[in-house]
Amino acid sequence: MNKFFKLFFTILFNLLSISMLAQDGSEASFFGKGFLFGFLLFVLFFAIILTIFVLGGGMLWTRAMLSRVRISWWHIMYLRFKRIPQDLIVNTMIKAREAGITLTTAEMESHYLAGGDVKNVVEALIAAQNADKELTPDLKLNLTFAIAASIDLAKYNILKAVEEATHYKVIETPPIRGFAKDGIEVTMRCKVTIRPKIREIVSGAGSETVLARINEAVVSEVGRLETHYKILENAFLVAEHVQAREGLMDGTAYKLVSVDLSDIEVGRDLHAELDIERAHAAKAKAEAKKAEAITREQEEIANAQEAKVKLIQAETEVQKAMAAAFLDGKLSIHDYHNMQNTEADTKMRESLANKKH
Repeated sequence: MNKFFKLFFTILFNLLSISMLAQDGSEASFFGKGFLFGFLLFVLFFAIILTIFVLGGGMLWTRAMLSRVRISWWHIMYLRFKRIPQDLIVNTMIKAREAGITLTTAEMESHYLAGGDVKNVVEALIAAQNADKELTPDLKLNLTFAIAASIDLAKYNILKAVEEATHYKVIETPPIRGFAKDGIEVTMRCKVTIRPKIREIVSGAGSETVLARINEAVVSEVGRLETHYKILENAFLVAEHVQAREGLMDGTAYKLVSVDLSDIEVGRDLHAELDIERAHAAKAKAEAKKAEAITREQEEIANAQEAKVKLIQAETEVQKAMAAAFLDGKLSIHDYHNMQNTEADTKMRESLANKKH
């Protein structure tokens, strides 16, 4: 295009130079002055029209017309005033028209001005339409421009979302540990096959929520089994119950296709561990009681020793008192012998009474 304008202005400059020489009479002109002047005006007028046509999107309009896309030349010029890329709108409309999708310029203009990616949206619509031809009615995407535009404005890659929605996605859970009613631990992994729901990709929960719900469902289903042998005999039965759970995928952006269990391992015996813990607790309790009894016995021995010490101290005080009484003449030898006899009689009676009992 630049070469065309360069050649055009070169020819125009040469014609103007010839016209000026002819008017000065320095050279004879093959053409008449009037004919030459009229020819120059025609060329100038044609150049102006051609410039307006090219700069105003005339080539794009021609392409659109040949592709049977309904858009006027004036509307293409109007796009330039709105600072919307003319080639983007026209080319995407042509691409959509060739794919059999009918779009309006107003839809694409509003989406572009809102900050969306018009080209990505149109390519996603084409991909979704081609995928719907191969999918069953319950799996068809039925994607519209409004839905695709809203997803695109939510900063999701709509083209990638369409590609994922037309393919199955397999996610794997970390090891899941559950206990059957017989107390045996069973560890396993789950491979979950899901399919994205494109209409809920913005509002729905992600794959992390799906994994958490699958984990909870597997643990619950294992806990319902009377014995861990059931899952070893038929793991598919547990997976089927998990898959049939109501509301498992509510609020998520995915549709559950299948649940498959793998890497099943038998682990601890919870009941045995509880019995062992109870035995340890009972043993610790018995040892505590024994230690408490030993402590009490030691306290009683200490109290007895303390009582003996006090008795010895009391007897010492009695001896001191008796000695003082002898010295003061308050106690005679006769009185002392009577006291000793009385004490001996008392001890004899106590020993006789103990033997009777």
